[in-house]
Amino acid sequence: MEHFAPTTNRTTYVYRAEDPVPPEKPAFKVAQALYDLLVKYDSTDSLIVLQGDSTRANTGWKGGTHAHVEMMLGRKLFWSICVLHTNELPLRHLITSIDGPTSSDTGFTGPVCSLLSRVNETQYNAEFRGVLGGEDLTEIPEYILVNMSTDQQVTYQLVQAVKRGVLPSELQEIKCGKVSHSRWLTTAQSLVYMWTRKHGLTGKELNTLEILVKYCLQVYFKLYYDIKVHHRLEDGPKHILTQLRVMRSQPKKGQTAVTFYVRTGAWFAHSECVLLSLMASQSEDDRRFAVQILKLRAGEEYGDTSIQEILVKSYEVPEFSIHTQSTERFVKQVTEAAAAVVGQQARDGFIRARAHHRETMPCFRSEKDMMDTF
Repeated sequence: MEHFAPTTNRTTYVYRAEDPVPPEKPAFKVAQALYDLLVKYDSTDSLIVLQGDSTRANTGWKGGTHAHVEMMLGRKLFWSICVLHTNELPLRHLITSIDGPTSSDTGFTGPVCSLLSRVNETQYNAEFRGVLGGEDLTEIPEYILVNMSTDQQVTYQLVQAVKRGVLPSELQEIKCGKVSHSRWLTTAQSLVYMWTRKHGLTGKELNTLEILVKYCLQVYFKLYYDIKVHHRLEDGPKHILTQLRVMRSQPKKGQTAVTFYVRTGAWFAHSECVLLSLMASQSEDDRRFAVQILKLRAGEEYGDTSIQEILVKSYEVPEFSIHTQSTERFVKQVTEAAAAVVGQQARDGFIRARAHHRETMPCFRSEKDMMDTF
């Protein structure tokens, strides 16, 4: 399947690779299809960044899609591994470690998380205890806020309210999104929401819920909204430092459960990523340190930019995102369109019509919003 569609400042191309024939590997077939696409549109020389999540099929050092593409091109590329994905993995393994494994695409076996599917049916607990500590959530600019989903916006308010220990009336009866192991935002949202409900947990199970809620509030959501606001390539290493910093406030049990996955997900701790962040920093001291490294590597010239110029002005990094959420949404839209209509033009019209419909439909967040439409 092929589909083109213009996005903000580039064209998105969705394609489906051929099914592998044993002993061919799926990662190789995806890489071959991508390479053929690059050749077709004379883009083999212009490609500089490969984006994707951190699954082994993408990032395997020898047999991953990224490694195969590099071998086909005969040069190295910048790997931009989705930091929203690497932020989810520690949470998943924390749940598995202290509560119990998953049981299906949406289910859990542990005594705490098995209640998530019914959290919307529980009663509000006006005496719930606020979870103090941790760093404040980053302030979200309006231009980012308007593009967030309802779940993302509501969860932002919920997290701040639970940390204060006071839940506004409009948040007391919200409906959490469906729990899915491919979308951990709603799992974390449901855990935090459960803390404000009459869940009936006591003893060890209550302690487990508290550890999970504290991790969601102080680590997962702190990073999640930091990433949504600061999502350029040069921001990647900063999120690694934030993750390590906020992890220090977590109970020893939680730290032990997630440390391995924090390490394996620290793709932006690579020296080239750190160097890029230093070059683009607003701090002259950071840029000066980057210049020292570059001089040791390559003398006075580095690519098309004089090294000394970085001391005067921050290096302008190409505008690429460090998360792939928009791409995943687009792939979902194309998949839905392909199931409904046939042909590139029909798919494009289907997607645009649905987007226009969503923009024009009123969004009711309160009774006042509903009354304003009359």
